[in-house]
Amino acid sequence: MAGMGAVAAGDTVTADAAAEILQDGGTAVDAALAGLMTACTAEPVLASLGGGGFLLVRTSEGRSAVYDFFAETPLSRRPDGIDSVYPVQVDFGPDTQEFHIGLGTAAVPGVVAGLFAAHGDHGRLPMRRLVEPAIRAAGAGVSLSPMQATIAKVVAPILTATPEAQALFGDPETPGTTKPAGSLIRFPALADVLDALAHEGPRLFYEGEIAGRIVGQCAQEGGHLTADDLRRYRCVLRRPLDRRYGSARLLTNPPPSLGGLLIAFTLALLEDGRHRTDGPGGAAHLCGLAQALAVTGEARQSDLPYAADDDRLRLLDPALIDRYRASLTNGRPMARRGTTHISVVDRQGAAASLTVSNGEGCGAVDPALGFMLNNMLGEEDLNPD
Repeated sequence: MAGMGAVAAGDTVTADAAAEILQDGGTAVDAALAGLMTACTAEPVLASLGGGGFLLVRTSEGRSAVYDFFAETPLSRRPDGIDSVYPVQVDFGPDTQEFHIGLGTAAVPGVVAGLFAAHGDHGRLPMRRLVEPAIRAAGAGVSLSPMQATIAKVVAPILTATPEAQALFGDPETPGTTKPAGSLIRFPALADVLDALAHEGPRLFYEGEIAGRIVGQCAQEGGHLTADDLRRYRCVLRRPLDRRYGSARLLTNPPPSLGGLLIAFTLALLEDGRHRTDGPGGAAHLCGLAQALAVTGEARQSDLPYAADDDRLRLLDPALIDRYRASLTNGRPMARRGTTHISVVDRQGAAASLTVSNGEGCGAVDPALGFMLNNMLGEEDLNPD
């Protein structure tokens, strides 16, 4: 896309939506947001209006900020036994992992708040234009890619947990399984929701009819979310974590999120260059990288689970890094998580880096809304208790 910018995304349909907006004169943020909304159909296990995420923006003038619209813990909880939380076993092939789903695992979704906050600050095209590729994809449907079909198959116990989820994701020929690659996947109710949001704005989601449906379903089916939870949700603007690795400058997500901090920690482990003895892609390089990622997983489990936001930065203390670097072969694997990512650079040199997650989804779908709420409260590394 010489002359207009560049896009990288987890699916061709997602990338094409972002590229369409760039071609029409949109900013990097415009394109990333259009891609995110389209990903809710093209990458439906990973992206949902019912989830949360982060957007890092660097303007062409060099200003940078992180939009934190991750899912938020509800203000109060139902007593045990009244909430809907139950385990499912997900088969990854080499091993099986227990996930927790049900409306009792849904945290307050932030995607819609993030969409409108970032667009208000950095958008050029109207939201009604940005939502057009997503409405086309959700209404007419897209062909499920092999990658997305594989992801759906892995978490089939979640995507077929309720009749409403089965209607969206399930293979009608084989009940209890998800649609195979090449199948048409459609979300007509989501198309209507996206159109309404583009015209009415985020209050529809957090205070209006959509909020009412979410709160009503939670009240009836064991969820914790209330009208007050949704009304009080805010996207938070943060200063990026700014680190150097060799001659490169890295801007990434700061605490309380762990992802950017863990990336910075991994790069700090590798700064002594021992893994580069045989060049990129060589055995020493790949083994060193794998060991550093494993040790990062160990640090995540040992030093971060209950640390306060400011205390989490101690992970980058040189003495702590030296201690972990000395045990590079003794790490544990990092936790799995369902996320997707969109990166955009526009013709002016502005950049947008967007990550979203729905966890694995809670299994519950309101047919009138056409999207699944997250299961973040059921994620043991987010909610250990």
